[in-house]
Amino acid sequence: MFDAEYSTYQDVRKHIRAWSMILLPGMWAAFFFLVLPPEVRLSTITYLKDTASAFSAIGVAILSLGLFSAIGYLLIETFQAHELYDRIFIRWRKQFDLNFLLIRLVAPFRNCLDARFDDFCRQNRDTFMTDLFYYFVRDQEPRIARATITRFYEAVTRYWQFQFTELCMVLWLIALYFSLYWSRSPQWRAHLLLVVGGWLILWFVVRLVSAYFRRIVSARTFDEIAEIHNYQAAALEDRLRLICHKYSLSYVPR
Repeated sequence: MFDAEYSTYQDVRKHIRAWSMILLPGMWAAFFFLVLPPEVRLSTITYLKDTASAFSAIGVAILSLGLFSAIGYLLIETFQAHELYDRIFIRWRKQFDLNFLLIRLVAPFRNCLDARFDDFCRQNRDTFMTDLFYYFVRDQEPRIARATITRFYEAVTRYWQFQFTELCMVLWLIALYFSLYWSRSPQWRAHLLLVVGGWLILWFVVRLVSAYFRRIVSARTFDEIAEIHNYQAAALEDRLRLICHKYSLSYVPR
């Protein structure tokens, strides 16, 4: 689970799951010690002690590890929360695909394309990405160097790890809001406001790191496109002809 392989998208998800095994327990510990009211924290500690005495501390630790592992698996493998968060809230991937990736990919053939090509790209992004880009960088039998794809996967893993971190921080803040709402102690509310201030600072740092890795992902993607242009130009042109025919778009050979 913790090896350094980045050959496929499954490897990427595996590394995000590994990251979740560090992040989720850490965020739960921060919530437990910083957000839960003292009386709730004390009663929880008492309950955990009683449970540990009944099932042994090792058993409780294994159960906790299994619980966090299951949560991480559901979020990443079942719901693909890292991609869902980007798709719904950040929306960087869609804009990058349409405004940069596809435009740069077809640039050598721009004079051959129908004037409506970009409009059809926007209306059918997934199809155009699959036929024109993913065909060359797929995990099975890629059409460009495996090393180039691996460098992209290494970069996108870091980006999605921090996207997942942002999502967990949002959920953490929502839970903090409910604790603040139900708190009856003015002193504890003041404490929670200080916690919110610390959260905002950490959020700003995480967003900066995410933006940094976005730039790295962009650079690695452009490396893939350059390799397609250098070694698969004829195949790319053939696929352009096919997709233009599929959507009844004109294509004028060079």
